[in-house]
Amino acid sequence: MCKLIKATDLPASNVMEFRQAFLSAGECSINGSRGLHHCEKYEEWLWLVKECEKPDNNLLGVQASTYFAVRESDEKVVGCIELRHTLNEALAVIGGHIGFSVIPEERRKGYATEMLKQVLAVAKKQAWTKSC
Repeated sequence: MCKLIKATDLPASNVMEFRQAFLSAGECSINGSRGLHHCEKYEEWLWLVKECEKPDNNLLGVQASTYFAVRESDEKVVGCIELRHTLNEALAVIGGHIGFSVIPEERRKGYATEMLKQVLAVAKKQAWTKSC
């Protein structure tokens, strides 16, 4: 159905097309995208993603990994999901360990469920869930 790809491994044009799908639908945020909706330039967003991958980053306060869900049949980017390795006080109340979004025209097709399954497998493999 879909596969997760590290955000840093997706071409800029695919990332910005994904962003535009939300903006064109009138949505002002993209959960699980490490703030993609705020970034007009790919390089700015990529820097945020890379900084938040570091265990000691000061941007988010916790280490996070961001992925895109790519539909296997045609390689279309249908969603994004972010795994936060630990939580700080704010994320414990509002954000949680996982944030995700599916582009408006692809919702209710099972992509979010598949994305969650895959990212939980990543978390289990890395033993991040032990700190939950």
